[in-house]
Amino acid sequence: MRRSNQMRFLRMEGLRNTWSSTVWTASPSWQLTNYHLAKEMLENTPAHEIKPAPLLTGDDLIALGYKPGPEFKTILRAVKMLS
Repeated sequence: MRRSNQMRFLRMEGLRNTWSSTVWTASPSWQLTNYHLAKEMLENTPAHEIKPAPLLTGDDLIALGYKPGPEFKTILRAVKMLS
């Protein structure tokens, strides 16, 4: 898996909560291996690398002449998916 995909995975909301669930106790060994690898990556990767500063903010859009509104969310999400 590419590093960018790994970081996207580690940024997933609720990932830590999933790890504490009992699902992992009944998982096949390959899933446990993935769990241990992901947990180790999360523990050993600096927070700024997992969740870097956004490439674009609402303030940037305003500076570019956009008016605040529902499209802001769409634009910011699209840019976030690229990072």
